[in-house]
Amino acid sequence: MTSLARREAARMDRVVIEAGLRVRDHLVHGAEHWPDSVPAHRAVLDAVRAQDPEAAERAVRLLLAQADSDLRGLAHDGGKSDLRGRGQDDGKEDG
Repeated sequence: MTSLARREAARMDRVVIEAGLRVRDHLVHGAEHWPDSVPAHRAVLDAVRAQDPEAAERAVRLLLAQADSDLRGLAHDGGKSDLRGRGQDDGKEDG
């Protein structure tokens, strides 16, 4: 693979990842009942900066546990959360 092709593939990867993260953020953080994930991400960053691998691992595990909980919450609501951040069933039928 040429250098130009590698750069283009990396650019395309970034586009796809960024789009996926935007959708996930709308789904997870658009509703009022989802916790703020910034402190959990900050804990990871702080542990890495402090060069404390045990603390970094604990922080990442907590972050992953929260992500798992978020996904289970999305699955539990039957897909009623939408990209506008309604996040809760308003009792109306879609149609």
